[in-house]
Amino acid sequence: MNRTALVALIIAAVVIIAGGLWFFLSPGPSTGGQQTGTSTPLFPEGGANSGNGQGNNLANTGTTVVSNDGGQPITTRDFLDDPGVIHGPYNTPGYDILVGTSDPSAPNPPYEIDYTARDQSFGIALYQEPLGQYRITAEQDLMTRLGISEADMCRLNYVIAAGPGVNDAYSGKNLGFSFCPGATPLPQ
Repeated sequence: MNRTALVALIIAAVVIIAGGLWFFLSPGPSTGGQQTGTSTPLFPEGGANSGNGQGNNLANTGTTVVSNDGGQPITTRDFLDDPGVIHGPYNTPGYDILVGTSDPSAPNPPYEIDYTARDQSFGIALYQEPLGQYRITAEQDLMTRLGISEADMCRLNYVIAAGPGVNDAYSGKNLGFSFCPGATPLPQ
């Protein structure tokens, strides 16, 4: 083997090894707003908005900043690191399921909360009746996960809607959070 071929082979091996190390040791792709680690939690567990009363054991490792539909930042808990969050289901990076399930063998959840990093939006699908009751449960759950007020919830970029085939009267429309202006009144 001539000297030029040997040098080229060594350079190629170094590049491949360095690329492999970079791939395995680098952090994954960003999943949303700016994330800043903090040493103390800004939003204590089980605060005023304790959600569904099931004693969520949510990690408080820092904050995440999400934009609303007007582009104004809203500082939330770092909800993407919570236990049970499903990152990139269906091989979709930047799409996360916060609550609910994508496991077809699991019992059917009454709602599912999704987060899309690309536009920093939340999608809440209500899968069971009574829609009014499950909307309130989903709102409280999301508010607890984000650690924000009702006023900030109304500023989020979000859609809350009845899932397919659940209720034709409310199908295809954004119902809004029950406490926000313009929300659709739902039977309890």
